Amino acid sequence: MAIMALPWSLKPLLALLSDFLPLFGSRRRSYLLLATAAAAIGLGALYVAPLPTGERWLLLVLLFVPTLGIAFTDVLADALMIEVGKPRGLTGRLQSVQWFAAYFALLLSGVVGGYLTANDRHELAFLICSALWAASLVLTLLFVREQPHQASAADVRSTAAALRGAFAVPGLLTICAVSFLWDFNPLSYSVNYVHMTRTLGLSEQVFGNAFSLFSAGAMAATAGYALYCRRVGVPALLHAAIAAGIVGNVLYWWVTDAASYYIASTLVGFAYMTGSLILLDLAARLVPIPVAATVFAVIMALVTLGASFGEALGGVLYDLALEQYGAGAAYRLVLVLGTAMIASCWLWVPRLKRQLAIHAID
Repeated sequence: MAIMALPWSLKPLLALLSDFLPLFGSRRRSYLLLATAAAAIGLGALYVAPLPTGERWLLLVLLFVPTLGIAFTDVLADALMIEVGKPRGLTGRLQSVQWFAAYFALLLSGVVGGYLTANDRHELAFLICSALWAASLVLTLLFVREQPHQASAADVRSTAAALRGAFAVPGLLTICAVSFLWDFNPLSYSVNYVHMTRTLGLSEQVFGNAFSLFSAGAMAATAGYALYCRRVGVPALLHAAIAAGIVGNVLYWWVTDAASYYIASTLVGFAYMTGSLILLDLAARLVPIPVAATVFAVIMALVTLGASFGEALGGVLYDLALEQYGAGAAYRLVLVLGTAMIASCWLWVPRLKRQLAIHAID
């Protein structure tokens, strides 16, 4: 899982390509067509030519191209969000819409994925995902429009100058550090999966249903944030983001059966998405528009890298503690460490508040 997340850490390179080298006179649309096509074709190929059981490294290699396409699509969608939303003060609301749509899809895929896994129909998942990415390709063809861009020397110099000055923007590097620490959470998807399905003995379907409820909680958080994002001051938002991350970890402490897992997953989804949206919206308010794709991609790559490191660290610590103390104690140890990592974000809040005051973002 940690290795599969690494293509998302390449997002800054993909964003540089989009910002500096327009393709067929387009910085976003042409690359979106290319990326969605790569995802659709790559996933479709895995359905048409299924791999023998146990070929996990070959599967990893074959998933690289569609994963890269999906990561590039994410970069381009974020760039469009900033280009459209920042001049209108709508970054928070547009991100709420983006994440609401994403978690609605995850809500559906949790139930369907649980069913496919429980019935050993993994190959059908590739076909479904391929069809959905083909639909994204069609949506791009029909609805994405932008002004023509040419790769002239003057444009390249202008973009390069904007990029050099971007990370000198007060607060941007600090929000990057906070976002990295917030997502560097050893209580990862993999550790939760092992604990819930092996230690507690919950079924694959229960795990999939809980993931759908997590997504439902996240959807509720996105809808709420769209309403209050511009009405609450930044200091309160910062404290709320960190507190939400802590709550999202601690709730798992009391999970003992399917019912408590369902309740916790819903509340954790709400808490996690609230914290994520706050940090991403604050970052989007600081990103310069000419290099929106690159700078926001760097931020998202740091978030993904933090999550990947947390995933790997959580797995290692869980295995080590499992041998020494047993499954229950190993899980609680990882939970406490993850909570401490999120709480450490409070050390950065005073500095970030001073920097954001320079922009009159309060």
